[in-house]
Amino acid sequence: MANKGFVGIFEEKALASAREIYPNDEQKAYDYAKNVKTMMAVSAATDYFTSRGYAFCVPQTDQQGFDWDALVCRPGDEVLKVSIKSAGYAKGGGSWEVNLKSGHYSKNSKYMSGGTCRKVVHDFDILFVLDGDGKCTVMTQEEALLKPDGTYKVHSVKIPRSK
Repeated sequence: MANKGFVGIFEEKALASAREIYPNDEQKAYDYAKNVKTMMAVSAATDYFTSRGYAFCVPQTDQQGFDWDALVCRPGDEVLKVSIKSAGYAKGGGSWEVNLKSGHYSKNSKYMSGGTCRKVVHDFDILFVLDGDGKCTVMTQEEALLKPDGTYKVHSVKIPRSK
């Protein structure tokens, strides 16, 4: 099975631990590693925002109807919606590709076309990305989505790799 999406820390930690749990079933290990990769990104976001004085709140369950994954707020400030992503695929080696599609919809969802989710997230204030180098990138919705010509990016954002 290909390790697409499991580069750097995601291969070293998520995929490696999943293979320990499911040593005789590569498909189960790969599927479980996807969940671990997501949990790593949420944990990194929790640490990032709480260490900067934000209250960090997540819904009790994964609310697939939302484009955001967490809410953050400092005393006296407005609440911000955060979309949390992991980037474990280095396109061309020079940058991480951050998929903006929300990929956990059920097969019978209106957002699914074949085996691919077609829903691109737009309703968030901040995009948080944990990449395979272990670096956290935070950008506003406009920084993440708006192209120089005023149109919006369709399905992904590129983040330069650490040197």
